[in-house]
Amino acid sequence: RTSTRALLRAWGSPVDRLYVRDRESQAFCEGELGWHASIAGDLVSGDLIDKIIDPELSFERNEDSLGVSLRAWPGLGLEEVAAHLTRVGLHHGIGRATFFVLEARDGRGADVQFSEAVAKLLPFPADVIPYRPLALDEFVSQMRLCGRAVSMKLHASALWQHFGVPTHPIFYAPKSAALYGRPFRGLEIMQDEVVADNEWTESQRSDRVIRRWLDSLERGDHSVPNVRE
Repeated sequence: RTSTRALLRAWGSPVDRLYVRDRESQAFCEGELGWHASIAGDLVSGDLIDKIIDPELSFERNEDSLGVSLRAWPGLGLEEVAAHLTRVGLHHGIGRATFFVLEARDGRGADVQFSEAVAKLLPFPADVIPYRPLALDEFVSQMRLCGRAVSMKLHASALWQHFGVPTHPIFYAPKSAALYGRPFRGLEIMQDEVVADNEWTESQRSDRVIRRWLDSLERGDHSVPNVRE
């Protein structure tokens, strides 16, 4: 609301340093609120992924396998997604799909249910694999084997881009579009493959930002940020 934005602008930023995920958020903070903001990359980056899976380890990609990572989202219908996956699958000779659900508490949740419902509408076999924290390396290894992918989830897209898997993204938020260097225009299903923007690997990593800030505190260069409740 306009009144809320005016108050936030008048109060000023509650922190000394503010890092956001995408250009739209940066423009909002600086243009609407008058707060200086920088873009910070996500923790899912190449060097972190290579610590989970040895990049030198040989593997054989299943070119007829389609990796899918979805989330239940207002305005995104089961039939619409299933039709899109079917088009991609038939065009690229897909024989099987695997749904990777990144947010699944105890193997269940809205995203699991949505993925299972979409999987039942496909003309080819499909599996649904919920993420389990104790099986991170196996989960990521299976994602790497996919020959092609359709992804809504930011982290799934980052993983597939790192592995060189051709990906057809579905943009549902500014952060998902920002990974590919695209403006966010609302919920958008990309029919063709899109390659991630190189800037996502070059922007500030969250852990590095925090580490640099802590180092500056030890040197006495900056005071502790004043966080208002």
